[in-house]
Amino acid sequence: MLRKLASLLAVFALLSGCQSTNTAGSISDFQVNRQTSGLVLMSTTVNTGEIPPLSVVTVKSLMGKKSEDYLLYNQIGGKSHSTSLFWGSLPAGEYRISKVAAAIPTGSKYLNIDDASVLGTFTVKAGEVADLGRLVFSALDLKAGVGRSQYIVSNDELVARFFPTEQVLQTGTFYGWSKPHQEIDVVEAFALVHPQGVSNFSELTNGKIIAGTRMGMTLIRSEDGKWRTLSSNKNLHQIVATAAYEQGDEIAVLVDEFGLLYTVSDEGKLTEVNKGNLPDGKVDFIHSSPDYRQWFVALTRDGFTELYQSSNLQQGEWQQINRAEVGMNTWDGMRYGIYWRRPNGIGFSASVDGSVKCYDFASGNWTENSTPDKRPVIAVAAAASNDYVGILTGAGGGFAGVFAKTHYSANCGQTWTETDSPYSVKASAPLVLREDLILEVGGVFSDEGIYASKNGGLNWFKISNENALSDKLWTTKNHGLFLVSNGAYGFEMIQNSQDDGATWALELTSLSSHFFEQMRKEKEAK
Repeated sequence: MLRKLASLLAVFALLSGCQSTNTAGSISDFQVNRQTSGLVLMSTTVNTGEIPPLSVVTVKSLMGKKSEDYLLYNQIGGKSHSTSLFWGSLPAGEYRISKVAAAIPTGSKYLNIDDASVLGTFTVKAGEVADLGRLVFSALDLKAGVGRSQYIVSNDELVARFFPTEQVLQTGTFYGWSKPHQEIDVVEAFALVHPQGVSNFSELTNGKIIAGTRMGMTLIRSEDGKWRTLSSNKNLHQIVATAAYEQGDEIAVLVDEFGLLYTVSDEGKLTEVNKGNLPDGKVDFIHSSPDYRQWFVALTRDGFTELYQSSNLQQGEWQQINRAEVGMNTWDGMRYGIYWRRPNGIGFSASVDGSVKCYDFASGNWTENSTPDKRPVIAVAAAASNDYVGILTGAGGGFAGVFAKTHYSANCGQTWTETDSPYSVKASAPLVLREDLILEVGGVFSDEGIYASKNGGLNWFKISNENALSDKLWTTKNHGLFLVSNGAYGFEMIQNSQDDGATWALELTSLSSHFFEQMRKEKEAK
C-alpha cells in the first residue's frame, strides 16, 4: 500500500459520527466461547513523525454477505513511544485489517488501509490464538506504507514483559496470516535502511556523536560528518535515551522505549545492563557524572515523572529523589516534566511547581529557584557548553500563545532576564549559545525563522529562515548545532550548523537514492 501521506491521513473529532462497529471480546470472552471464537494478537511499530503511536486497529470480517468490523485496542497505552500491542476475541473465520487510528489532542487520526493487499488476510481459529507478529508503518520517501515484519513474527516477548500472568496469550498460538510474506512487502526493509526519529544525541570524548532512532537503531557520526548505523536491537524498539559511557570497549549506554538498558561497544555489540531495582517505565532521560559514579534516570509511569539516582549503572541501587505529576489535568491543563544536561550536573523543571532545579556533580547539592511570578514552564532550552537555561512559560493551562513569555538565566533561576524578541506569539524557549548570543524562533502565523540577539535580548536580527528551534535542535560542545526535521512531509533530515544557526549543511536524509534519481530524471525531462 503506497499513497501520498496527505491523502492517507485525516483528522476527525472524537465525537463525530462513524460507522457502527463491534468491540472485539476480552480474554474472558474467549475463554467462555472457545468453541466458536479465537484470539487475534498483533503489535505495531510507527516509523514516521506523521503518525502517532497507534491506539485502535479495525479488522473486517470476510464471512458472509454482510461484513462486520471489530475494534482492537492498544493494551500498552502510555507505556511505549512507538510500539503498540493489540488483542481481542473474534468469531472464527477470515479477516483483514481495514483501518488504524491514533489519538491526538484534537481527536483521532485515522489511516485507511483497505487497499493494503500486500498484507493479505488472516485466519482466526476457534480455541486458538492467531499471532500476526509486528506490522511496520513507515514513511517511504514522500509516501506511506504498511508491511509485515520479517524479524518480529511473534509477540511472545511483549506479552511476557507486560502480561506475564496471561498464559492464554502464550499457549496454543499459531502464525495467523493466510499467506507467506510477499517479496513486494519492502516497508520494514526500507525503514531499516532509512531511519527516522533521530534524537537523543550524545557526544563522546573522541569527537564522535551517537543518536537513537525509532526502529531500534543507534547511529554514530564520525568527526568528518559521516553517519552510519552502529547497532540495532533485535526487537525494533525505539532508542529513547543515550549517554556516553566510555569504559573499555564500551562507548555509550542506550535505553529502549520499554526501559531496557544496554551498553554498546565501538563495534556495535549490545550488552543488556542489569539495572538493579530501577522500576520499569518510559525512560525520558539518562545522564552521569564524568567519572560514572553518579547516574540519573528519569522515567514516566502512572501519571508521574520520577527521577532516580544511583552510584552504579550495573546492578544499581536506585533511589527516587523527585516525583511530579505530568499529563493533562482538569485544572492546570497539560503538566510537563523536563530534564536537561548541564556542564557539571543536570537540570529539572516540573510545570506544576513553577520552578527550576539544578544538581551539581561536585557538591552533590540541589539548587531550586522560582520562575518569574512562578509561571508554569512549557519548554526549556539549554546548550551543552554553558550553564545558561532558557524557559518558555505560560499563564496557565499548559499552553503557549499570546500570554507566553520567554526568559533566560545564568544562575539556575536566581535571576531572570526576559527576552524582548520580535514575536508577539512566543513559541519556543530562548537558547543561549554564548553570553553574547541568544537564539529564538517564532513566526507561528508568519515570518518563520531564527532571530538572534547579541546584547541580552534588547535588539534582534534574523539569521535564518529555518524553523529550527521548534523542531528538534541539539547542541554539542565541539560540533555546533544539529537540527532534525520532524518528518511532517514523510521524511527526515539531519542538518549541522557550524556558525550558530546562520547556515545549515545536510548530513543525512531518510530519502532514498531512488527518490533522488527520479527527481533527476524528471528535471532532465523538462
